[in-house]
This record gives sequence, structure tokens and C-alpha cells, in this order.
Amino acid sequence: MAIVGFNTFGRLGEIKSPSLVLTGTADRVIPAQNARLLAEGISGARLVEFEGAGHGFLVERAEDVNATVLAFLGEHRARASTAA
Repeated sequence: MAIVGFNTFGRLGEIKSPSLVLTGTADRVIPAQNARLLAEGISGARLVEFEGAGHGFLVERAEDVNATVLAFLGEHRARASTAA
């Protein structure tokens, strides 16, 4: 019930940092649609859906998740270096 009372959906547009939203398409605990809504609400967010993965997609698809996160961080580290 705490999550119901703590809804910050309307403030997603205030996020200005590069954002990566990950989900498993077969997640039955937190449906992938929630991640889609987050990505839509955060300007410029990147959404990556791991097809067929469930709520444990971080473990189920560990190699793919790690590669995705490292690539995202690498892109933004490179941008931060050139901006400085």
C-alpha cells in the first residue's frame, strides 16, 4: 500500500538525467507496461525490454542486461568527457 500512497508519476518530466528503463516482457509482478509508462514520462529515456524474461530478468538475462547497462554508461561517460 505504500507504493499506492507514494505516486510520483506526475513528476517524471522533472528528470533531466540520462535514463535507462529496463523490463522483462513476461514480468507478472510488475507488468512491462509500467516500464513503458516510465520511459514515456521521462524525456529522452531509453527503454529496453528483454523479450520473454520475467521479474528476475536481471538474473535470467544477466549477460544482456550487463551489456546494455555498460553500453548506456559508456555512451554517457563519453558525452560527459567531451562536455567538460
